[in-house]
Amino acid sequence: MIVKNSLDEVKKRESALKIIKEIINDKGRDSLYDVTGLSGGFIASDEELNLLETYVGPAIFEDELQIVGRKHLGGEKVLAVNRTSSGILASILALVNEGDHVSHFLAEFPAHPSIPRSCAIVGASYDEFIDIDKFTIPDNTSLVVVTGSTMDHKVIDEELFKKVIDMAHEKDIPVLVDDASGARLRTAVFNQAKATELGADLVVTSTDKLMPGPRGGLMAGRKDLIDEIKVKGNQFGLEAQPPLILAMVNGIKNYTEENLIKAIDKKDELFEMA
Repeated sequence: MIVKNSLDEVKKRESALKIIKEIINDKGRDSLYDVTGLSGGFIASDEELNLLETYVGPAIFEDELQIVGRKHLGGEKVLAVNRTSSGILASILALVNEGDHVSHFLAEFPAHPSIPRSCAIVGASYDEFIDIDKFTIPDNTSLVVVTGSTMDHKVIDEELFKKVIDMAHEKDIPVLVDDASGARLRTAVFNQAKATELGADLVVTSTDKLMPGPRGGLMAGRKDLIDEIKVKGNQFGLEAQPPLILAMVNGIKNYTEENLIKAIDKKDELFEMA
C-alpha cells in the first residue's frame, strides 16, 4: 500500500491492527514481539483500577502526577493530555493568534505534522529550520518550538539548544520543546539536561515512547502558561482521562535510565544479528 495522505495512514493502521489481532488470536500474545519502542503500557493494581471513575480518578492521581511528572520533566506544573499532539495543539490554541508567527528549530526535517497543522488552524504563519545560521524569529512571532531529538537518535547539540532558547527569550517569546522521546533519549543516552533546565518555558513528552507508560502526552513548565493551555485543553476535550493519568504515574515510576540504555544496547545487538 502506497501512503499518499492522512486517510491512507488511517487505513494502513487499521490493516496493521487487523494483522496483529489475527496473529495473537491464532498464536497467543507471546508470539508477537513489539520492538518499536512505542509499546507503552498500562501498569495498574486492582485497587487502583477500582478508582478509575470520572472524578474520583483525577482527584486521587493528579496530585501524584504533579510530583512524579515534575521530577521527570522539571517545571512548576504538569498537565496530562491525550497525546503529545494534543498538547501541541492546546499550546498553539492558547498562545498563538491569527496573524502571528511560529518559528521551529529541529534536528532534521520534517517536523511532526501536528505543529504546522495546529498553526494553520489558528491562522498563523510557520517556518522550520535545521541550520542555526538561517534560524529567524520575526517580530510577529508568539511561540518558538524546538524538537529536541528524532526517533533515530539524532539530537540537537545542547549548546545549540540553549542558543535557540536564548534567542527567543531575548524577544520575550516563550519556548515550547517537543521532547516526545527526547525527554528520555537526550537525558539518559546523551547526558543532556531536561528541557526546562535549559530554560524552556514548556515541554511536552510522549509517555509511551522509551518508557512503560500509555500513549499520552505529559506537559510541564511555567505555571501561568500551563494554566492557559489547560483551559484550551478542557475546552476542546484534549485533556487526559483517569486511566491515562494513572498509567502515566506508574509508567514514570517504573522508568529507569538504566533500562532504557539496556534496551538500546539490545537493539544494537539485534541489528547486528539481522
